[in-house]
Amino acid sequence: MVYFSREWTDSLLLPDGSIASSVAGLEKYMKANNCALREDYSDEYLKARRRRNEKAQRDELFSEFIHNYKRSIWYE
Repeated sequence: MVYFSREWTDSLLLPDGSIASSVAGLEKYMKANNCALREDYSDEYLKARRRRNEKAQRDELFSEFIHNYKRSIWYE
Protein backbone atom coordinates (compact mmCIF):
# COMPACT_ATOMS: atom_id res chain seq x y z
CA MET A 1 0.00 0.00 0.00
CA VAL A 2 1.28 3.45 -0.86
CA TYR A 3 0.96 6.20 1.73
CA PHE A 4 0.94 9.82 0.69
CA SER A 5 2.09 12.29 3.30
CA ARG A 6 0.07 15.21 1.97
CA GLU A 7 -3.54 15.92 2.83
CA TRP A 8 -6.29 14.43 0.69
CA THR A 9 -8.41 16.57 -1.57
CA ASP A 10 -11.59 15.05 -0.06
CA SER A 11 -11.89 14.45 3.66
CA LEU A 12 -13.44 11.39 5.28
CA LEU A 13 -16.21 11.67 7.83
CA LEU A 14 -15.43 9.07 10.48
CA PRO A 15 -18.10 7.22 12.51
CA ASP A 16 -17.42 9.31 15.64
CA GLY A 17 -18.13 12.53 13.73
CA SER A 18 -14.53 13.64 13.33
CA ILE A 19 -12.94 14.30 9.95
CA ALA A 20 -9.77 12.68 8.60
CA SER A 21 -8.01 14.63 5.89
CA SER A 22 -4.85 12.51 5.67
CA VAL A 23 -3.56 9.00 6.25
CA ALA A 24 -2.07 10.12 9.56
CA GLY A 25 -5.48 11.29 10.76
CA LEU A 26 -7.10 8.03 9.70
CA GLU A 27 -4.41 5.95 11.42
CA LYS A 28 -4.78 8.04 14.59
CA TYR A 29 -8.53 7.34 14.61
CA MET A 30 -8.01 3.64 13.95
CA LYS A 31 -5.43 3.30 16.72
CA ALA A 32 -7.63 5.17 19.22
CA ASN A 33 -10.58 2.88 18.46
CA ASN A 34 -8.58 -0.37 18.33
CA CYS A 35 -9.24 -0.86 14.61
CA ALA A 36 -6.95 -2.20 11.91
CA LEU A 37 -6.92 -2.69 8.19
CA ARG A 38 -7.77 -6.13 6.89
CA GLU A 39 -4.11 -6.76 6.02
CA ASP A 40 -3.10 -6.09 9.63
CA TYR A 41 -4.94 -9.14 10.98
CA SER A 42 -1.89 -11.38 10.89
CA ASP A 43 -1.28 -14.08 13.49
CA GLU A 44 1.15 -11.82 15.35
CA TYR A 45 -1.34 -8.97 15.45
CA LEU A 46 -4.12 -11.22 16.73
CA LYS A 47 -1.86 -12.73 19.41
CA ALA A 48 -0.77 -9.27 20.58
CA ARG A 49 -4.36 -8.09 20.66
CA ARG A 50 -5.44 -11.17 22.63
CA ARG A 51 -2.56 -10.64 25.12
CA ARG A 52 -3.49 -6.97 25.52
CA ASN A 53 -7.13 -7.85 26.17
CA GLU A 54 -6.19 -10.56 28.67
CA LYS A 55 -3.86 -8.17 30.50
CA ALA A 56 -6.59 -5.53 30.68
CA GLN A 57 -8.99 -8.12 32.08
CA ARG A 58 -6.43 -9.30 34.69
CA ASP A 59 -5.73 -5.70 35.70
CA GLU A 60 -9.45 -5.02 36.09
CA LEU A 61 -9.98 -8.18 38.16
CA PHE A 62 -7.00 -7.35 40.38
CA SER A 63 -8.28 -3.81 40.90
CA GLU A 64 -11.70 -5.16 41.84
CA PHE A 65 -10.09 -7.65 44.23
CA ILE A 66 -8.08 -4.90 45.96
CA HIS A 67 -11.17 -2.70 46.19
CA ASN A 68 -13.21 -5.50 47.79
CA TYR A 69 -10.34 -6.39 50.13
CA LYS A 70 -10.07 -2.81 51.36
CA ARG A 71 -13.83 -2.64 51.87
CA SER A 72 -13.77 -5.86 53.91
CA ILE A 73 -11.01 -4.48 56.16
CA TRP A 74 -12.36 -0.97 56.62
CA TYR A 75 -16.04 -1.78 57.09
CA GLU A 76 -15.83 -4.69 59.51
